[in-house]
Amino acid sequence: MPDFASTHVDSILTRVSRQYPLGQILLAESLAPRVNVGKESGIFFRYNKGDQARIPYTSRQLRTESRRVDWRVDTDSYQCEEYALNDLIDDREFQQADTPLNLQRDTIENLQRLMLLDREKRVHGLVTDAAVVTKNTTLTGTDQWRDASDSGATATPLGDIETGSESVRSDTGVRPNLATFGMSAWLAFSKVSEIIDRIITPGGNWGSPTITTDQGRTLLAPYGITKVQVSDSIENTAGFGVADSFSDIWTDQVLLSFTTPSPGLKKVSFAYTFWSRNWQVRRTRVEQQHSDWMEPSYVADEKIIAADVAYLILDVSDGT
Repeated sequence: MPDFASTHVDSILTRVSRQYPLGQILLAESLAPRVNVGKESGIFFRYNKGDQARIPYTSRQLRTESRRVDWRVDTDSYQCEEYALNDLIDDREFQQADTPLNLQRDTIENLQRLMLLDREKRVHGLVTDAAVVTKNTTLTGTDQWRDASDSGATATPLGDIETGSESVRSDTGVRPNLATFGMSAWLAFSKVSEIIDRIITPGGNWGSPTITTDQGRTLLAPYGITKVQVSDSIENTAGFGVADSFSDIWTDQVLLSFTTPSPGLKKVSFAYTFWSRNWQVRRTRVEQQHSDWMEPSYVADEKIIAADVAYLILDVSDGT
């Protein structure tokens, strides 16, 4: 075991852990933006949405008191956890490395990649839980954007998205501004006749050989969407020592959600990450194993704040 009495935070490797890019598009940060908090646990207020839309009688007669209105709040809580992984680098591995620091960087990069994939899957499970996001629909048959019988020729994804947007607006007064697609959902969306017809120029020439996320954002702008994002993250679901088996983290799902442009504790947003401690890398010597021990970590809690400002569309493709 490491000698934690001699463990210290390595400032150089901590900077490495914050700056390494990843090869996959990860969406957890945009779906649950960070709110920095000073404590690992705490209470926050949730304002009653009904009180904010009930229009009172405001006319005041001479020598009478104006009408008094009240507003209510309830409370919710967050509880941050520490997320961490560690690895050892043997002295012989250092001796064989061309540049020892590169070996340390590669180790931290690998650990951080796995931790961010873990966060991606954790947030995905949180925001696509139909028991929590109760505004949702599951498509079947020819309603699917891509199905075995007609490849989506009769599907109406724009109508499905309008239904979702209006479901949120009519209940909360805000419209979803973020559309998140799994890769299979995006590929199905891009092949639907309704969508293809919208991106063909009047002369019959393609505006683009394939639909881009910018074109998708333009198509969805009437429904309040200002950003479209598509996940391409995959995970290896096979156990260690077993043949690799890769699958998408995000599948044939579309999530419409409202995310405030500037996160804050008093602002409505679908989900937040309460961020108690930023990334840091700890390092120590494990002499009995002739190795250096390194551990990147952070302390946070991802939490849905307002499930009613989101709408989930499930099973948009039958996988064909």
